[in-house]
Amino acid sequence: MSTPAICRIAGGVLVLLVGTAIGAGGLQLWRGGPEAWPDVIADKTTVRRTSGGMIVMAALLLIAGVAATGNLPWGGWAAAVATIVVVLAAFWANYALFGNVRPPHTGTNIVVAAIILALLWFGYAN
Repeated sequence: MSTPAICRIAGGVLVLLVGTAIGAGGLQLWRGGPEAWPDVIADKTTVRRTSGGMIVMAALLLIAGVAATGNLPWGGWAAAVATIVVVLAAFWANYALFGNVRPPHTGTNIVVAAIILALLWFGYAN
């Protein structure tokens, strides 16, 4: 297996893992409301809307991750765009749910996104 293939698959799998984590968090919030996490300060309506958005983003990440792993021509772009959108949306979601952007969480998102984007870039390099 070539180095680009390994990078592409690793990037796609990371996108799948991020999508799974976001989906699990979204479902937990959807079912548990503001009580799902002790530090959520948002009201039920905000939690419901945010969790719905998380579930939609999780589905998009899962599709993009499968497409990237499967080496579909649009898979790399889809995975990269979905990753960037999730990181940007997480700023808003953290603020809406917790009252701040939670710098350690946001920093982790940025680092993981940078790794994913680098892997996809090398994985789709011709």
